[in-house]
Amino acid sequence: MDRAPVRRARPGETTATELEALKQAEGELTARKDRKRVETEWNERIRRTTRRVSTGALDLALQIVALWFADLVFLGYDAGDLVRNCDRRAELAEDAGRPAPAPARLRAAVELVEETRERFMLNVSEDLACEALAYRLERALAV
Repeated sequence: MDRAPVRRARPGETTATELEALKQAEGELTARKDRKRVETEWNERIRRTTRRVSTGALDLALQIVALWFADLVFLGYDAGDLVRNCDRRAELAEDAGRPAPAPARLRAAVELVEETRERFMLNVSEDLACEALAYRLERALAV
């Protein structure tokens, strides 16, 4: 029995939908001569808010990735008591048990992820930043 994949709303889509409803409500109460200006202001507000929410979600995801790599570093140095994801020890052990990169390479991966997170403050393209990170991680973690 095949199940169709469930499409989840991207971060920011829900916020954009809610703001669109507010925009429509305010548009109905705005004088005709001011509608164009109000619509432009709302479009800009929606665009910025959607980007802020989307970037925040991506930043959180990258923070989790960096913490995972850091935990693998701790395991590589036999410092399992420093692992932050203590509820995921089995998954960490599985990742560490594979032909894992040296702890120095994993530390470099943490730095690359953190650099990418910092780039988001400069309003870089999220897609390009993530793609660049993927290529850098591939080089840094090559076993």
